[in-house]
Parts: sequence; structure tokens; C-alpha cells
Amino acid sequence: MSNISRWVFARNGNAVASVLFAIAGYIGFGIILGPIAVGLGLLARNQIAQSYRPGLHLAVAGIVLGVGAFVSNLVLAMT
Repeated sequence: MSNISRWVFARNGNAVASVLFAIAGYIGFGIILGPIAVGLGLLARNQIAQSYRPGLHLAVAGIVLGVGAFVSNLVLAMT
């Protein structure tokens, strides 16, 4: 198993998915993918608090990036 796959699988899956959805939200469809990323990030934070798995920083990054993707795409849609 490569080092990348060990790194990804050691983290909370929802935290990783949150960051991926947030990045995809910046590329397109951020109005839909941004809230999904925020929801997954919040879910991951709760799971990490209960299980002490690594990935808290990824969850927070997914929340912040998800809000940014949503707001930036919302502003672009309004103009």
C-alpha cells in the first residue's frame, strides 16, 4: 500500500470527502456542493470528537472551503 493511500485511509472518510466536495465546488456547482461539504465537515467533526481518529484539520478545512465555494458561486450567480 502506498504512502498516499495510508494517509487517506487513516483519516476520517467524511473529512476527506468534505475537502474533495469543497474543491469540486470551486470548480463548478458550488451552490450545491458547498453545503454538502459543510455538512460532511460538521459530521466528521462530531465523529472525530467521539472516536479520536485523525482528520480534524481536514474537517475544518472542508467546512471553510465549502462556505467559500458556496459564497463565491452565489456571488457569481447574482452578477
